[in-house]
Amino acid sequence: MKTVLTLMKSCGCVGGWIACVWLCASARGLAPRAVAGEPSLVCEAPAFDFGSVRDTQVISHTFVLHNTGTATATIVRVHSTCGCTTTLPTRTAVAPGETEPLTVLFDLKGRHGVQRRPVYVSWNNGDGQPLRLMLSGISSAAIEVEPAGAIFAAAPLQGALERVVRIYDPSSNRLFRITGVTCADPRFTTRVETGVDGRDYRLVVGSAGPREPGTISSAVTVETDHPERPVLQVPIFLLSPDASERPVPDDTRDGAKKVSK
Repeated sequence: MKTVLTLMKSCGCVGGWIACVWLCASARGLAPRAVAGEPSLVCEAPAFDFGSVRDTQVISHTFVLHNTGTATATIVRVHSTCGCTTTLPTRTAVAPGETEPLTVLFDLKGRHGVQRRPVYVSWNNGDGQPLRLMLSGISSAAIEVEPAGAIFAAAPLQGALERVVRIYDPSSNRLFRITGVTCADPRFTTRVETGVDGRDYRLVVGSAGPREPGTISSAVTVETDHPERPVLQVPIFLLSPDASERPVPDDTRDGAKKVSK
């Protein structure tokens, strides 16, 4: 009671009354509780570069998630943009100050060139924005084919044409040889030229002509002694436009000719 009277005298009537109510509530355990904490899920190394590897591998990497907040972080969902990536979380609740390993598997089978695969971790944060992780690198085949096929675009109806396709081992770790080349379409010819023996070859696909208007789709079968790529299929596509469908110059349309004065 003495404490209440002292507060009322020092704070004035209104202020003392408020202090009195707060003091009484505190004595009964009715004082307002402190604001609950919030989780904060972070990853100090959210990106992993796996370098240049073969397309037969499955990349495995473990990201470490850390809850730097003051409340439990609950992992709601972990997903990627395609089925080639799988995740292996061990638990969904991460207490304040604790870490949680998240293992991600990325299957490179059938994937060539530069790869970037994001992984999103959704958790009970206020703004709903997921934590973004990233796997990146280069996936290469045991034998690469560049370009992917022999393309004859807008080929004239007359004259011989050739297209060159490079066949090589990008890693240069294993020597290989081309043991056979076949094309079932007699309208195309093939030959193999050696760039670097055992490592680099050039497949030359030719079309002698004359050619009929229209499109032709075919393929060359290349056999090698490489255990990972014993057979390669190199597609062929040829387009010969019909000369009668080509645009007619302005001075010859409807049989009229411009006469110079």
